Amino acid sequence: MYRNFRALQTISFASGIIGTWEILLAASGPGLQNGGLAGVMYSTLWTYIGQLFVSLSLAELASMAPTSAAHWHWQSVNAAYCYIIAGSIQELIQLNNPGYVQKNWHMTLLIITATLVASFIRILYSNHLSLLEGIYCVLHVYALVPLALTLWVLAPDGSWKGVFTNFHNGGGWPSTWLSVFAGQTTSIFVWLGSDSVAHLSEEVQDAAHILPPAIVAGYLINGPLGFALAVTIGFCYPNIETAPQTTWPYIWLFHKALEDPAVMTAFICVVLCLLAMKALSVRAVNTRVTLALARDHALPFSQWLRQGDSRLKSPIVSGISTVLLSLLTLCGSVKMAFQSVLCLANAALTGTYVVCVACILLKRVRKQPLPYAYWSLGRAGLAVNSLGLGYSVCEL
Repeated sequence: MYRNFRALQTISFASGIIGTWEILLAASGPGLQNGGLAGVMYSTLWTYIGQLFVSLSLAELASMAPTSAAHWHWQSVNAAYCYIIAGSIQELIQLNNPGYVQKNWHMTLLIITATLVASFIRILYSNHLSLLEGIYCVLHVYALVPLALTLWVLAPDGSWKGVFTNFHNGGGWPSTWLSVFAGQTTSIFVWLGSDSVAHLSEEVQDAAHILPPAIVAGYLINGPLGFALAVTIGFCYPNIETAPQTTWPYIWLFHKALEDPAVMTAFICVVLCLLAMKALSVRAVNTRVTLALARDHALPFSQWLRQGDSRLKSPIVSGISTVLLSLLTLCGSVKMAFQSVLCLANAALTGTYVVCVACILLKRVRKQPLPYAYWSLGRAGLAVNSLGLGYSVCEL
């Protein structure tokens, strides 16, 4: 591994891998079905505040021990991204060809294709990952502007009252508030992943100093982008009760606004390209975690998994092993509801956050000495860790 990530590239990676507005747009279906426009708005706000305390806690941990394995690791998020890409492509095919009938095996092939393409691009261009992440971060920030403006100008107009008071209980829950909490899986998933850049610590120059600010900055940068998209959805989405029930409502929203299948397909392809680049980042993180655990002999066949390619300068064996594992997970999720896929990813990551934050909080409560950290929460650590742990437990 080479330390080719400087401060700016590290912040770009941390900001891009969260991909707030892309995920909120593409995965808005469960939130709109359970909670409605107002539910999406409020759940996006309170999950952003809660996850901020978790990100601050993890940033301090990254400063204490900047290693690729870190104190937490995750793999299941890749399933959700590839599922979104495959499902969106299938929906696009149906809109452009009304005679097309969706089949589960079609979905399986699309998922396999999305996984393989992201994985092999990651393997072949591993040494240029910092450059790719810089390009993605620029697109992540600036692509929102034309997409949002298009919806504001061409989509049906909403109202302030509808954005903040239009709740919807489409899941048949006993109360509207229970429906909102059930639908907040999208909002929880949107803010996860700011810690992932810690797994690239062995490729970051002066990681102990750079990683914590990068984690926090990447998270804060995504805040305005996420809220801008949430407001756009609220004002541009028509009446929930009369809108068609679909897993991918954002495609229908662009179709309604543009009224031209070709133009609509072009806009959706932009979103899918950004999601594919996000999946590429997740694949890079998964590979680094696998390699780090193999070096510590924490996995079966560790000696084999540690092998790399001197020409590609990439842990190619670890990369291939994560591809195979992902394909097993993804193909098994084809028949699952999309909300179940999101819940799986949320539970996997949030569970690791609970363990990590609980450990550091316990040492603070017992007033035991902590490892030295260049970036420390200081006296605020006890409060920040407590709030972060409380949020994670509630969302788990």
